[in-house]
Amino acid sequence: MSRRNINDLPLPAAKYRIDLLATTGRYAFETARSVDKEDMTRARLARAAPLSKKQYAKAQMLAKRLEDGVDDGEAPESLGSAKRMRDLRVRETGALLRLLADNPGLPVSSVTLLPRGWRVTVKELKHVDPPTLMAQLRSALNRCGAKDADGFIIGGLHAEYDPIQKFIRLHFHMIAGGGMIAVVERLRGMKRYALVGDGKPSRDEDGTDRVRISRKPLTNLPSTLAYILQPYWPQRWEGDGQDGAPKRGKKVRIDNPEHTQVLLWLDKWQPKDICLLMKLRVTKAGLAMRGIGSLYTNGGAA
Repeated sequence: MSRRNINDLPLPAAKYRIDLLATTGRYAFETARSVDKEDMTRARLARAAPLSKKQYAKAQMLAKRLEDGVDDGEAPESLGSAKRMRDLRVRETGALLRLLADNPGLPVSSVTLLPRGWRVTVKELKHVDPPTLMAQLRSALNRCGAKDADGFIIGGLHAEYDPIQKFIRLHFHMIAGGGMIAVVERLRGMKRYALVGDGKPSRDEDGTDRVRISRKPLTNLPSTLAYILQPYWPQRWEGDGQDGAPKRGKKVRIDNPEHTQVLLWLDKWQPKDICLLMKLRVTKAGLAMRGIGSLYTNGGAA
């Protein structure tokens, strides 16, 4: 029997379900109705996208699966489906909420990683293999002491498309708990995550803070935990303002045909391919930390 993975997380109890906890306000979670509407929009755009003959055929098949998922109420097994991503995010966020509730003394931080070399064009995206990226990240964390640290790491691959520079910025959102927070900090000492580059020409700008770790206690916990798996890839321009300071535009839908090309790439992969779990295992009840049991339970270290 194969080991359980992120795709096997159970539906959480009602008190841990973000779709029931965050229903109004700025951080309201997407509704079942809204993701159905989104999948129909994605299907319509996929059918109309100007693509190569091979891609066009795949786009038509994806569009039909998205439409069928709305019609029959069953989320298609595709990361290109908003309906599927909503279900996955409900399960992962609920599992994390339960894990932290069971370990109230565990310190946790939200993290964003922007490794050097993770910028690609849409054309180059087809050559990107997310399991390889996850393996590289796992290896880097192990070199920084993850094997001997307590706590855990869980995160997911995300990206933004810059329509001006024509690049996809792949990056990684995660939650680090316990001793793994210090492990993530040590990534700054590695070339791929260092603040300043080596002076060689690169499409990655120097001076980028490639390891961004929250320093304050996490607030609005359900939405913060849900952030590590995003429901879509947005389009967002980046450049210099009139004062020369870096500026970023608002997040909007990626223009076609890039929008459909991104969906076709996502459709190739499974949740376990874009997610990283370290010192965690998937159980029938949700998520459990490996090795240390309830080390932080009741707020105290053993």
